[in-house]
Parts: sequence; structure tokens; C-alpha cells
Amino acid sequence: MTSDKDIQNLFDSVNMPFTDNDAFLDTLNQRLDKVEFVKNTQNAQIRRYKISVICSLVAGLIAGSVSTVLIRILPVTIFQKVSAALAALPLLKAGNTPSVFKYGIPLLIGTAVFQIVLNMQEIHEIRSRGMQQQTSIRPTSGHR
Repeated sequence: MTSDKDIQNLFDSVNMPFTDNDAFLDTLNQRLDKVEFVKNTQNAQIRRYKISVICSLVAGLIAGSVSTVLIRILPVTIFQKVSAALAALPLLKAGNTPSVFKYGIPLLIGTAVFQIVLNMQEIHEIRSRGMQQQTSIRPTSGHR
């Protein structure tokens, strides 16, 4: 029983002035505005990532399709002319030009696909972090 009286005395001794200046509501609204700004910024960033992924996918498909069609349609003499023109470069020797087209283009496409996968993983990480932050901000129903 003495602890109840001690607690009562403690509460009675606190003399906090309660003012009507709305400072609490102002700071709360400012913080909520900041949270909303961060949320909107993350959503915009995710939209930009999605657009870049779609653009790189379309560009990769178009480049791969065009190069495949050109390699199949063009006669071998064109590769020989390109080989002769690029003979001065040390990496592209005269006999390796068809193999450069054969292996270089799939390497570029593979790199683009790899970058797309990395972007998608980053989008997933951003979303999971956002979901974790939203669940940590929400109050539980048991506490009021």
C-alpha cells in the first residue's frame, strides 16, 4: 500500500504546464509529411527502375534480333570486308571477325540480362525495406 501512496505522491508532485500552442501537433504533422515524402520518393524510384528495366529489355531484344537477322542474311563477303577493315586492331584479327559477332553479341545480351536481374533484385530489396518500415511504424491493436 505504501508503494501506491508513493506513486500517487510522485504524480501529485509533477507540475507540468499544459499549454494550448499546438506544438505537438505541428511537429507530428511535420514528421508525417517527411514520412510521406520518403514513401513517395521510394515509389518514384521503383517506377524509374521498372521503366529502365523495360527499356533495357526492349533494347536488348531489338538489338539481339537485328544482329541475328543481319548475321544470317549478310553474305560472308561482308564479314571478310569488315575483317579487312578491322585488321589493324589487335583484338580483331582478320580471321576472327565472324566469331567476334558470334560471341560478342551474346555476351552483350547476357550482360544486359544480368543488369536487368540486378535491377529487379534491388527493386525487391527496396520494397521489402519499405514494408518492414511500414510494419514497424504501425501500432499494434493491443496497445493504446
